[in-house]
Amino acid sequence: MNIAARRILKPFILPFIILVATFIIYCKWANICAGGSNELKAFFVILPLLPYLFFSIGILFGWRSNNAGLILNSLLMIIVYFGLSHLSKDFPTLPLLIGFLLPINILIWSNARNKHIFNKLGVRCLIIVLIEIMFVFFLSRFQDQPESKFIFEMYAEFPVFSLQLSNFMVFVLEFLSFKLLVGNIIIYLFTILCSCVLFYLYRLFHDAMYAIYFSVLIAVFPAIIGFQNPALLHMFFNAAGLILVVTSVEASFNLAYIDELTALSGRRSMAKTMANLGKTYTIAMIDIDHFKQFNDNYGHKTGDQVLQMVATKLSEISGGAKTFRYGGEEFTAVFAGKPVQQILEFLEEYRKTVENTPFIVRGKKRKSDSENSRGKSKANPDQQVTVTVSIGAASAGKTLDKPEKVLKAADKILYKAKHLGRNRVEIK
Repeated sequence: MNIAARRILKPFILPFIILVATFIIYCKWANICAGGSNELKAFFVILPLLPYLFFSIGILFGWRSNNAGLILNSLLMIIVYFGLSHLSKDFPTLPLLIGFLLPINILIWSNARNKHIFNKLGVRCLIIVLIEIMFVFFLSRFQDQPESKFIFEMYAEFPVFSLQLSNFMVFVLEFLSFKLLVGNIIIYLFTILCSCVLFYLYRLFHDAMYAIYFSVLIAVFPAIIGFQNPALLHMFFNAAGLILVVTSVEASFNLAYIDELTALSGRRSMAKTMANLGKTYTIAMIDIDHFKQFNDNYGHKTGDQVLQMVATKLSEISGGAKTFRYGGEEFTAVFAGKPVQQILEFLEEYRKTVENTPFIVRGKKRKSDSENSRGKSKANPDQQVTVTVSIGAASAGKTLDKPEKVLKAADKILYKAKHLGRNRVEIK
């Protein structure tokens, strides 16, 4: 599997493991329940309460990271879980409305990322969620408890409106209960549609939060469809909550330690690596030659593509190096346990790989000014350019007895390589 595919699939690995484990446990649930130990009985008491804990932690994470979307979706999951666990028997309409609205809500509130819940937008979103919850509960009560005092008085005071609302609810329930091959096909289709959009947004923006919401929606779907089964309901809501917590922690780690553009580890991660090096190691500094010219001539978007290409090749370097984006167009490779003489061939191989990798700069098509000029204006052709890197490497020794000194020495040797003509490897 190539590097790009691993980057795409990485946020889904832990959710997949959690879902598989949940499915296996659910399949063996009858055998598990047969054991009558006190520990197992205690676990059965705790199991229905765990989703509240997991999603409450999600709210705290959202608060700490100024992520209104995480707060709203976690709050929504708590209320949905409570509704399905405690209200679905008295309100049969409620699960249908939840099954239809929950995927849409998860999709909508996933876009409220990086917003504080108590700014104007966050407060409005929170109010909308609360109004929606009250509206869903009202519709369920209106449909399922027409004999209640409140609904009876509503029919008496607003007979025309109540009749129209009753007809509307009949239409909605017929729509949501529509059967084609399977029951509740509309809920299946909307869940699939919202899942596809979340995955598309993840691929478009490279934001792991979209992958998290995608996984949570997939995890909670069996519980919504099979809410009548308490074991299914509790276990898959637990799985959804666990996915939300674990992947949120992982996303926070990536935000702190992984460079978003290149997917390499950042300087904070490099500092931890350097603090745990032994006596023998080599640090190499890599700089893209004439990078400023790429940005000036072709734009920053092309410059970003150059950075990504160089980083991708660096992540594949031989010799067991840990690779980092140092900053700007500079990268670092740390070879633990290897002196500079042993890693020279790996650096030279990497330099040649970058130089021999075709890089295409897409031409910009000119828009015709009028209908008469269409087909006459020439488009800028695609252009193949050569990207090269200069590399400086230094090893730990008597005078270079600290990683910071080795790094500084490698940086000096890097600039020596640049002064000697670029596209070369220099060592100390």
